[in-house]
Amino acid sequence: MSQVFISYRHSDTHSPRVAELVKALRAAGVNVVIDSDQLPAGPNGGWPKWSQQQVEKADKVLIACTPGWHECYEADGPLGIGHGCAAEAHIVRQMLYNQGFNNARFRVVLLAPEDINSIPLGLQAYHRFHWHKPEDQAHVLTWLTATASSPATAHPPAISWPTLHTPFDRRMANRDAEFQLFEAMLQGRSAQRALLIQGESGRGKSTLVKAFVRLARQLPLRHTLGHTLIDCKNALSLGSALSALEHDLAHTSNPPAGETPEQHSRRVLARLKTLPQPHLLLLDTFEQASPELSRWLEHDVLARLPDYPALLVVVCGQKVPQAQDQFWQDDAHTVALQPILNPDIWHAFCKHAVSADFIQTLVSYTCGNPALIAPVLNSALQQGSPA
Repeated sequence: MSQVFISYRHSDTHSPRVAELVKALRAAGVNVVIDSDQLPAGPNGGWPKWSQQQVEKADKVLIACTPGWHECYEADGPLGIGHGCAAEAHIVRQMLYNQGFNNARFRVVLLAPEDINSIPLGLQAYHRFHWHKPEDQAHVLTWLTATASSPATAHPPAISWPTLHTPFDRRMANRDAEFQLFEAMLQGRSAQRALLIQGESGRGKSTLVKAFVRLARQLPLRHTLGHTLIDCKNALSLGSALSALEHDLAHTSNPPAGETPEQHSRRVLARLKTLPQPHLLLLDTFEQASPELSRWLEHDVLARLPDYPALLVVVCGQKVPQAQDQFWQDDAHTVALQPILNPDIWHAFCKHAVSADFIQTLVSYTCGNPALIAPVLNSALQQGSPA
């Protein structure tokens, strides 16, 4: 079992909060090491040596930041107090330096809202957990229990990813970068399996989603790729989204009588864990998603994406989940759709059947808005007019 060490600075206010954190983590099955376990006699080798060894040996370290811990990390506190914490903070700093600040071991946990002002500058680049917020407590447990030696990551199921052999007619202008990311995900060649696409109205988000669906449907029959398209318009409920996803998943069991929404979610998520073939989940118009659906996507899907090795996720909207500062940020690509201001791209879109001067004027007049340009060019092509 992996070992988790809690680094903190004693105080009358803070120590009881740390004790409650340890109690909750142990109740969840986490192997926690804390200095209070060494009382009343203390470690035989002394506190500085013990403190340093715990940081070095632990698989994960939670740093409960307070002004006192901040002083220890920055080494600008008064002499004669906090020696154990100072030893821990010194080793944290040194280990981060040795690892080129590639940090897989240390995370800050905040036990009170005001503690956010006590995060040392050297740790502010990394995600922090707000334990005082109930919705963030599950994230702490997910990070602590996601170890390299766990069966899920040591022996991942063999997923048969599709291979793209023939060019795909996008029927849209540009978006090369977005398609390259999607195609890499689709073929299992990307470390990220979520694509978050944000853009203002008229940038072509829904058109892009429809193109992704067409690409999934046009794969050769030997490459089975299930897909579920969920339009979040009008605050679509979580229950409706789950039912749509469940309908598209093969071999899904019938819902038991009296099933609660939470039970429904757990049953669908359990199915996602065991999928033998890739499945594509697309959510469009995400800015209109209900709070329950938005929370489910972020907390139960994106935050646990490694648990679903065959799942691909695409989210489009004027607003999408913010990956920055989330511990799942390395599992997702985030792109922002921009206007298409290059006339040459639109000229290629209409296969050079429309005059360059007309396209130049159209792009300038519409500020490169795809929702305004594409219909005009399509109409001109249908009429056979060179404009």
